Amino acid sequence: MPYFKARTAAKLARPATASIAVVQLMAVLPIGLILALWAPQLSVAVVLGGSISIVGQCYYNFRALRYFGSQHIGQVVAATKTAMVGKWAIIIGFSLACVIRWPDLNAGILYLSLFISHTLGALLLPLLVANKLPFLVKKTSY
Repeated sequence: MPYFKARTAAKLARPATASIAVVQLMAVLPIGLILALWAPQLSVAVVLGGSISIVGQCYYNFRALRYFGSQHIGQVVAATKTAMVGKWAIIIGFSLACVIRWPDLNAGILYLSLFISHTLGALLLPLLVANKLPFLVKKTSY
């Protein structure tokens, strides 16, 4: 009778990271639409900042959680590191391109919108991975 039996790893529910983008989009678009009535320039800055943040956060979510539940911690750390570098490259590159391309764009509002949307996504990601938000989590296994 062998003492060390081969065991299979239990399947982990993969977090539905796309729902974070939906929540961020639901936070950015209504504010942008309300501002469009009074200040269209500010509305453009809010929507651009939120969109840049959503693209960066989506890149991070899909790259960093690629090895979610893996036994190899090196893969998890490497994926998280490259995802973080890529996310900040996207955020910094696109935001600077917008500010340089459109000089009359309100950079303060753009970065404030980017910061608020990014903070919302960063706060929701651990809750989603831990399955604390049942209305956002779609149970899928891989």
